[in-house]
Amino acid sequence: AAINATGVDATGKKITDIAPNIIQVAFGTEQDQDSALTDFGNSGYFILHVDGVTAPALKPFAKIRTDIETAWKAAQQATAADKKVKALIDRMKGATTLADIAKELKVTVKTTAEFIRTGAGLKAQLPGSVVSGLFKAQGKEAVSGATNNTHFIAQVKDTKQANPVADKKGLDQLKIQLSTNISNDITTQLANALRGKLGVTINRSAVDAAF
Repeated sequence: AAINATGVDATGKKITDIAPNIIQVAFGTEQDQDSALTDFGNSGYFILHVDGVTAPALKPFAKIRTDIETAWKAAQQATAADKKVKALIDRMKGATTLADIAKELKVTVKTTAEFIRTGAGLKAQLPGSVVSGLFKAQGKEAVSGATNNTHFIAQVKDTKQANPVADKKGLDQLKIQLSTNISNDITTQLANALRGKLGVTINRSAVDAAF
């Protein structure tokens, strides 16, 4: 039976009764050839024969029409949502408040727990762009971000100076992070310097073959 490298047949059905390593061996064997005798763990050994190889081809439009329509609608919805969020943020540059926007959209404004630049302290996950944006924001400047299906608009409610004495755990974590970053930077710079001085090159083919 015809099957692709991910174990899916011509109808799009996932074949579950063929072990992944058998599929891997099949796709490493030329057409009209037998594979090498391969260890199959406790089950023994196996050998297979490849009758034919089907060249990659685009699927007929009729078969993927629904998928295309779904993807197109999702893209259009995402674009529309991005435009709406931008328009709302532009309004907040004037007299419109976050509470006004929430009332208009019939949603509730939520206040996060206190958190630091890394996002540590948050009780609910926020997009990284929102976290970093809030620490760059000027005053009550609104920032936005999105996950796969949710858009966020946020602004800083209050800021507090870091207190290393009161937050020893946070300070220790910051020290470790800084130490790791500095160590990585030094290692990278040293490697680049040696590569430039000694003419070191990476045998990418050997690396790919090993992994």
